[in-house]
Amino acid sequence: MNHDLLAHKRLIYVAAESGVSGIGDFADEFLGAVAPYFGTVETLRHGPPGESTAHDIRQGRLALAQLVGAGPSGSTVVHFELSGGAVVPFWTVPSARPAPVTGTVHDAPWPVWWPLRTRGVANRTLLHHGLHYPVQPVMAAVQRRVIGDSSLFVMTGAGARETRRRFPRARIIETEHHVPERPPIPAPAERPLAVGLFGHVYKGKGFDQLVALRETLDPSIAIRVAGRGTENLAPVDGVEILGPVDGAAEDAFFSSIRAMLLPYDKRSHYGTVYPASGVLMRAIAYRTPVVCSGYGALADYPETDGIIPVRGEIGDLAAVAADVIGDGVRLRALTAGVSGFAERAGIDQTVQPYLAEWVRLLSSGTR
Repeated sequence: MNHDLLAHKRLIYVAAESGVSGIGDFADEFLGAVAPYFGTVETLRHGPPGESTAHDIRQGRLALAQLVGAGPSGSTVVHFELSGGAVVPFWTVPSARPAPVTGTVHDAPWPVWWPLRTRGVANRTLLHHGLHYPVQPVMAAVQRRVIGDSSLFVMTGAGARETRRRFPRARIIETEHHVPERPPIPAPAERPLAVGLFGHVYKGKGFDQLVALRETLDPSIAIRVAGRGTENLAPVDGVEILGPVDGAAEDAFFSSIRAMLLPYDKRSHYGTVYPASGVLMRAIAYRTPVVCSGYGALADYPETDGIIPVRGEIGDLAAVAADVIGDGVRLRALTAGVSGFAERAGIDQTVQPYLAEWVRLLSSGTR
């Protein structure tokens, strides 16, 4: 594919700020990979989910419209990182036009699950659900209108299928979440007898099941927990809670566990989410096998990738994890699968569909 066209074009990139969420981390790595292909890159970054105000949305819309208008016609593509609780990127999509619009849908099938979740709504549970739950069909229609014929990238097969069904006018492109680069650490079989939970704390990630996990997991197996917000979790006997880890501390955390657990909650009043898990990819980056809930997009992964989806409750995941980390032959086979996954899903490979679509849009004017 000829990328030379992009060297004379401009990318406007709308995404979460660095460090505020997994999307912010993704955005930093993604932007670093695609920016060198463009002649000019301009960014609009927003705060964490639940912190943006109506004023932030208005300012974002104005700023984006001004950026788009400052470039010559046909020179600009606007790309959005769209996620479940982020209202700013979703509501600024109309301000990108007439430039071609693309976006990554992180929590498929909906670009945003709670379009009205501003700061004044986020911390008031009854108001939040009162605004969103009764009007889901209306919000679905609004989202279809806002997205229109944009190009949407979805990083799981199940998510792509569901997004395509809900957005028939959009161009849905199935791609893969990149595996970030991380330094080599000891192989899982050489690490302590422990499992880990990792990531940014919010509802549905399984951190609320730590007590049940500790009660059902063999007591000889340590449990270690790390990530933003974990420092605020209630202490649990027999669980080591580390808080945020970055750099060498992150390397040390993964060096201290043989497998990662993703006990994601399958239950939601708003429907099934098919997310591309940044936590999963972080584990893959450290060549760490994963035992996860066998629901949604996670159910699609085969054991040959070093990932074991488990249908059931936390006790079922605990039993599989104990078997995996105690069986040297199986653990080494899973490690080989994880390594193969990491090699095929580096960021240089995973950005290729984006580059191809941007070349198509900017060379032909096709929407």
